[in-house]
Amino acid sequence: MDTNIKVIDYFSYRVKNICVVFLSVIILFLENGCGITKIESATKVPFFKISGIPVVEGKINGKLAYFIIDTGATCSVLNQSKAKHFRFTYADRFREYTLKGIGGDAQLKPVYNCNIEFGLFKISNVTFRTKDLNYLTNAIEKDSFTEITGIIGADVLMKYNIMIDYALMLISFRALSNY
Repeated sequence: MDTNIKVIDYFSYRVKNICVVFLSVIILFLENGCGITKIESATKVPFFKISGIPVVEGKINGKLAYFIIDTGATCSVLNQSKAKHFRFTYADRFREYTLKGIGGDAQLKPVYNCNIEFGLFKISNVTFRTKDLNYLTNAIEKDSFTEITGIIGADVLMKYNIMIDYALMLISFRALSNY
């Protein structure tokens, strides 16, 4: 009789532990939005348009810079001709990256020593590329007197879950953290 009571007590103890663990997991998922990814609070930054093109103010290595927001660009690019002014470096010609687009092929180089900020939001763990963008930026700069330093492309837009609100002229940067 004593062994039957011990088996029942042990079984009851195991069932209670399993229920506690199961309920804890459910509560954890409910608190974190039922998912694996949690979206931190957004940093909202105003943008303006130049000839219908969204442009956002930011900083490269602490210096004021302006970026085109281009949802059709696959990668983010900094103007190579501005490297010295903004104190970023790039790889030599042996580390080029070929990008194919409507305008043909482009040879891009990876950027190093580059900290980019938009308001209080810092971009990290994204490899920016560089190319001379003067052919593109000269036309914009001529009409607006705004010096364009780079293009924010889909790599950054997707990584930081960036939302562009044209009605309010705001860009929301959201850091994603995984559990």
